[in-house]
Amino acid sequence: MAEYYRSEIRSVHASGKERRSTPGVIADTLAALLTGIAAPALILTLMVPWFTPSGRLLPILGLAAPATYLLTLCLALYWIARWRWRWAALPLLLLFVATFQLDLFLRLPFSRERVEEPRVRGSIKLISYNVRQFYGLDGESNRDSLIGWVGRQRPDILCFQEFTPNTGRGSKALVDSLLEAASGRTYFSTTGDTVTSQAIYSRYRILRSGRTCADLPELRSMWADLLVGEDTIRVFNSHLHSTAITSDDQHFLSTETFLQDTAREQKVRSIIVRFSDNSLLRAAQADTIAGVIRRSPLRTLVCGDFNDTPISYVYRTMRNDHRDAFSEAGRGFSYTFNGFRNLLRIDYVLLDPSFEVLDYRSPALDYSDHLPVVVTFKR
Repeated sequence: MAEYYRSEIRSVHASGKERRSTPGVIADTLAALLTGIAAPALILTLMVPWFTPSGRLLPILGLAAPATYLLTLCLALYWIARWRWRWAALPLLLLFVATFQLDLFLRLPFSRERVEEPRVRGSIKLISYNVRQFYGLDGESNRDSLIGWVGRQRPDILCFQEFTPNTGRGSKALVDSLLEAASGRTYFSTTGDTVTSQAIYSRYRILRSGRTCADLPELRSMWADLLVGEDTIRVFNSHLHSTAITSDDQHFLSTETFLQDTAREQKVRSIIVRFSDNSLLRAAQADTIAGVIRRSPLRTLVCGDFNDTPISYVYRTMRNDHRDAFSEAGRGFSYTFNGFRNLLRIDYVLLDPSFEVLDYRSPALDYSDHLPVVVTFKR
């Protein structure tokens, strides 16, 4: 009798396999094809930070990392729901490895909005901001309103990128007076020299400052030594090479124009070539700056617009053993660029491991095509 029931169960299972619906077969086939694409793509994505971006593929994979993670997760859940554990095994394994990079993009809780907490005694507030030469998203000058907002934050250290002290609109004397009027504080400041297009303001005395590498005129990076109490901290402020992706390119990729344009293949190829070539230039700049940072006899803070995502050779090289302020104290999905549907984090504050990060914010402002990065930390 027992054998009879066992044979009946086997026949039911067998007949169940034979009765797989046509839509189910199609769905499984499509999922299998996508798994065959997503798994190798995620493997390569995990390797992106460790290789110089010499080809076209690696920089694009780093840029698309969040989408690759999400696709792999959806496929893993699909195979689990279908009870196809052999198919689910590889996506699940890759997702487990990828969780070690998840805090580069996403941290709980998910809300980006928060009430600013009271300052902790002895804490230091730092703002890093690409101010786009004080032009807003509408193309109009917004120097007074931008500096007014920054001043009301009362930062202790302030790093500007795309700051042009020789122009009438960005005149350093005017910015100095506006900042001090809005904050009620007196700041020491330096621009390193006249070509870096950066500036560092500090309520702490600046002992020394200069360009990171004076023999590389295309490298826009500077440093300043700040006397904080009895300690001296070296702040690096850098703006790495642009992606060369224009606002027209962003509009083309972000709208239905991308699907309808008959010349889209040529346009997409042009965007990929420019992005990849400039990734290689940024990698060389990152190698140079990171070498200077490693040789610093002082504890360091590294700020700036890196023009690259956290899954990149540039980010890994610049970060080295520093703490990423977002990974330490951010929340939600992080972005710092007003474009590409708010998906890119390319502005960073990295701190020596001896510093403790207390708070990270990146307010959604439209003063620039970048968002400010506001970090509070203590020694």
